[in-house]
Amino acid sequence: MHLLPFRNNCADLIISRGSVFFWDDLPVAFKEIARVLAPGGQAWVGGGFGTKELRTQISEKMFDIDSEWHANSKERLSPENLQTIKEAGRQTDVPCHVVQDDSGFWMVLSKGGSKGG
Repeated sequence: MHLLPFRNNCADLIISRGSVFFWDDLPVAFKEIARVLAPGGQAWVGGGFGTKELRTQISEKMFDIDSEWHANSKERLSPENLQTIKEAGRQTDVPCHVVQDDSGFWMVLSKGGSKGG
């Protein structure tokens, strides 16, 4: 995620679900996402599950697979970790905001302007 093999301003939509917790250098990764994001495009980075019910179902199944799932998930979604992700997103020159509810969270970067043609 730190060096994306794409030209500048080429992606209208970027989605990364669940991987942000494993990135080595968050500010560099977010700046790289901002670089390839096209004017008028958005990037959604985080761990949203769609609905609270789906999040519960997935958590139950993951716990069956990995008994450490709940503890690891709680650590990944800790207020400190979320703050670190927010700060990394804000280090880009792309406006960003956080969408957070019972289904999880997303850091949303929205590059202004419109794609030329």
